[in-house]
Amino acid sequence: MMAKMCVNVLGNNIVAINLSLFCDLELILGLHAILPFLDFVHTLIKLTQSHDVFICDFVNTVKVCQLDLYYFYFDPYTKFEDLAFDELKTLESLTSKNLPMSWCEDMNCEEVDCLINEFVGAKFFVNQHYLATSAPKLVLKLDFPLVMAHVKSSCENYV
Repeated sequence: MMAKMCVNVLGNNIVAINLSLFCDLELILGLHAILPFLDFVHTLIKLTQSHDVFICDFVNTVKVCQLDLYYFYFDPYTKFEDLAFDELKTLESLTSKNLPMSWCEDMNCEEVDCLINEFVGAKFFVNQHYLATSAPKLVLKLDFPLVMAHVKSSCENYV
């Protein structure tokens, strides 16, 4: 799939946009950070679609979701630490099986490690928008903890 995207990227603007989104670190991390929140939303939607829901059941579910959201995203001692964030933790430590990210030396032969996604033998540099002044820039090993902190902070603001 990724090899086909590389071939089609020159003649197809949509493929180029999708490829740039695929290589956007903040987007990748952010999506994994909000998955537990989406589980809460899914639970509430399923409950509200039930034909025999009582208002007390709904209110109790909302209160449980509020407590869980606080526990998952706002409590300074427990935020982003639950098992629900396992995939985010594997991305943070670059051990995810779903997205094979790793550090490689920059193509310019500098001694700076850049983050890449590697699929079907093709390597794609991962981009970041945080700390970039205008255009996205490559994710350097030194900047990775700052980007992760920014993503977590952004998720707290959006949830």
